[in-house]
Amino acid sequence: MTYAPKTWADGPTGGTPINAAALNHMEQGIADASIEPLAIVLPHSAAETVRKVGAGAMAMGAPMEFPATLQRHKVRLATADASGSTIVELRKNGTAIPGATVTIVAPALSAVVTGTWPVAIDDVIVPVVTQVGGTPGKGLTSSVGGVS
Repeated sequence: MTYAPKTWADGPTGGTPINAAALNHMEQGIADASIEPLAIVLPHSAAETVRKVGAGAMAMGAPMEFPATLQRHKVRLATADASGSTIVELRKNGTAIPGATVTIVAPALSAVVTGTWPVAIDDVIVPVVTQVGGTPGKGLTSSVGGVS
């Protein structure tokens, strides 16, 4: 539903009485503008594939279909590295998003970062592995959450 704003005028001759109908109209406009949750799953490599540096299966990225604010980047591994860390940058249009890089220190299988990262229509989001640990494990998925 498209919200049609009312024009309010001060004083008794303004013609804009505060009544239930006017307040209900305003409440409905606020409700219709409510923020919707957003979730994107970006697979990098299959559970049976050894992780490596690069964009993996998501080389083309995921184009945004509407403006949003990303707020959470979580990376999960199928198996842990033997040592060291796997580092995954979340990139927007080829550039790392400041604060959205996840570091998973072996033997952990997941890690998450939070922040506020705005994206616009047609921005392309892609997780890029910039480092793998010693004897890399298998599989990697990035999950991105936020609001639209």
